[in-house]
Amino acid sequence: MKIKFTLLATILFTTFANAQIYGKIDGLSLVTNNVGIGNASPSASLEVATPIFTQGVSNNAQKWSTGNPSYELKLQTIWSNQGINQEIIQRYNNIDYKSLVFYAGNVGIGVPNPNTKLAVNGTIHSTEVKVTASVWPDYVFKKEYNLPTLEEVEKHINEKGHLENIPSEEEVLKNGIYLGQMNAKLLEKIEELTLYMIEMKKENVEMKERLIRLESK
Repeated sequence: MKIKFTLLATILFTTFANAQIYGKIDGLSLVTNNVGIGNASPSASLEVATPIFTQGVSNNAQKWSTGNPSYELKLQTIWSNQGINQEIIQRYNNIDYKSLVFYAGNVGIGVPNPNTKLAVNGTIHSTEVKVTASVWPDYVFKKEYNLPTLEEVEKHINEKGHLENIPSEEEVLKNGIYLGQMNAKLLEKIEELTLYMIEMKKENVEMKERLIRLESK
């Protein structure tokens, strides 16, 4: 215990007196204005070469402060009765706070109990998003595909208020959408529209040819 108090007193004295001290005490190195723990030649104000263990007064919380009340970091570990724990990183800035939660193999950003691998309460900015798909609607162009008639499409719209195989507004507002699945469904409708347009083009060409034949008589 005396050694711990001696080390602490030495660090505090060195910091506040701005002294230049050279030496080493049981793994503690004091070089110029730098302090090294487990490092004989620290290159920063405080350099630690081994893991740091701290424990707060409650909830196993550790708070790291920069001296500015607007910026501080709080690390917290919470154990449940089932042995499941949460590792929480919280950052405060006077008004708002954001937290990064590690819970049961999941990660939450601004989400206290993430139930997916990554749960984010907010906007995600990314230059690219890759989604792995199990099905892609090239089946629309296969001969065995049962393309609905336009009359059938119209009937479904009048009855349901949305396209077939596309979720309704109520479903989307309640459950959200899966990007990969929704992109596949939208592509399915685009491919169906393409087939309708091809068919209409053929019908138009046929009608023009009939008109030409009639006019030539």
